[in-house]
Amino acid sequence: MASLRTLREKFADRAHGRRRQRRLHRETGERGHARKAGQHGRAMRKLAKLIQNKIRQGRIDWNGCEPLPLSRRKTRKALHWVLNNVEGVYVSSTVRYDSATYHSPSQRRAVDLGSDDPNEGPEKEAQNALLRKFGAGYFLELFGPDGWYVKNGVVYSGVFPDHGDHDHFAA
Repeated sequence: MASLRTLREKFADRAHGRRRQRRLHRETGERGHARKAGQHGRAMRKLAKLIQNKIRQGRIDWNGCEPLPLSRRKTRKALHWVLNNVEGVYVSSTVRYDSATYHSPSQRRAVDLGSDDPNEGPEKEAQNALLRKFGAGYFLELFGPDGWYVKNGVVYSGVFPDHGDHDHFAA
């Protein structure tokens, strides 16, 4: 059981706080600490909203495909850049469970890009933009319909087999 002295000190502290609140209210016409706490709460909510918006801006639209792991930073960086800078392309494939390439579940390193343009204009633009932005040495593979491809950081001429209608890259 609490001693009488402890109870008196406890209630004296509460009374002191109430007196201070009343004095602040008389002097300023405001609610004193309660108002400041409310302002602090609004500032924290505003900061949290700004942080969430930054996170959303960095998100990648996977278009229903399985996302690549965060450890695949290079591929995710290139994908984020190309989706924000080339109009009309979207993710058409990521992880394939029947694959032994960079699409396989053990690698999870490759992304395919597609578009709704029958002439593959956005895919060609994306292929060239990725090479200009990151350079050939950045990519393990960069295939597309534009008449050249990158394999292990080296540029070759021609269209890589089965990649004449979409972009494929792995970093």
